[in-house]
Amino acid sequence: MERRAQARLHMTDQKKRNLRTGLILAVIAAGFMLSVIAKRLWFS
Repeated sequence: MERRAQARLHMTDQKKRNLRTGLILAVIAAGFMLSVIAKRLWFS
C-alpha cells in the first residue's frame, strides 16, 4: 500500500515538472512569435 502511494506521489511530481517545462516552453515560443511579428511590423 505504502509503495503504491509513493509511486502515485512520484507520478504527480513528474506531471508537475512536465507541466512547468511545458509552460516555460510556451512562454518562450510566445515571446519568439511576438518578436518576429514586431520585427516584421518594424521593417515594413
